[in-house]
Amino acid sequence: MAEANQDVIGINRDLTDYVFEVLKQVHGEHEIKSSGEKAYWEVGIESARTKAEAYRRQQDEAQETRRPREAYVDTIELKHIVRQKNNWDHFKNALNIPMPGEKGKVYYLDWMDKFNALRRIPAHSSSQRVYTEEDYTFLSWLKSELYERLKAVRAKRS
Repeated sequence: MAEANQDVIGINRDLTDYVFEVLKQVHGEHEIKSSGEKAYWEVGIESARTKAEAYRRQQDEAQETRRPREAYVDTIELKHIVRQKNNWDHFKNALNIPMPGEKGKVYYLDWMDKFNALRRIPAHSSSQRVYTEEDYTFLSWLKSELYERLKAVRAKRS
């Protein structure tokens, strides 16, 4: 279970880092004059709810321990950011991952929903919240698929 917890934490971190790395590359880190926000935040995230929720979570932290707003964006919100029309082409090669047996879709992002459910296990640890064998199989599959794709996409950029 400890290894699975570390895998979940690592995947969550790496997924968030990747999404914002791409948003910064695509939309830029310059300030938008009309809003005062960074372009990757203003243009890369269309959902006002996602932005407001991240800001609220950030403000709930003590000022001395606050992190950048992107640290407060949840996995499900990342899914919506990735699917945005102005973002999808930049993410599909790395994150459009069909689940085993899944066919006929444009967006293969259901893995993010399943991963989000697993993320709750280490985030809200209790003796009642444990991984199943299916969860371990999924994590192993996801780790392999996601990291192979991230490696390939990054290699093409270099």
